[in-house]
Amino acid sequence: MEEKISLTKKDYKNMKENITQNVTDLADKHPEIDFYVFFPPYSIYWWDRVCRAACLERQLDAEKYIIELLLAHENIHVFSFSTEYEIICDLENYKDLIHYSEDINSQMLIWMNEGTHELTQDNYEEYCKEMREFYMNYNYDGLFE
Repeated sequence: MEEKISLTKKDYKNMKENITQNVTDLADKHPEIDFYVFFPPYSIYWWDRVCRAACLERQLDAEKYIIELLLAHENIHVFSFSTEYEIICDLENYKDLIHYSEDINSQMLIWMNEGTHELTQDNYEEYCKEMREFYMNYNYDGLFE
């Protein structure tokens, strides 16, 4: 297996600049507006590709860092569907590695309306830990047996 690719200080700097410029500055300028940001449920084959590129830890670390940047703003609501394993592992839900069906899209909107899968200062660390545990230990080779 290839050497794992980790985030660099430059990566963290670039992520912070990107999120600031494209999301949080706008949210800060408009505190009267609630912004909704979500991480979609990419298919298990997408996660396999990330793993085979030796970027799995990098991806997980990046998501956690971005979540932390976003949660620092009260009017930004962050949702993530990366622990919806029944959806992610059922390839019938996908048109390709990342594009899920209309039914999944509708379900995510229902969950967001209900507040399900919303990440907060109180729950995001446990969420990230669960996600890391699942994707770091998934039997990706089993997908091709």
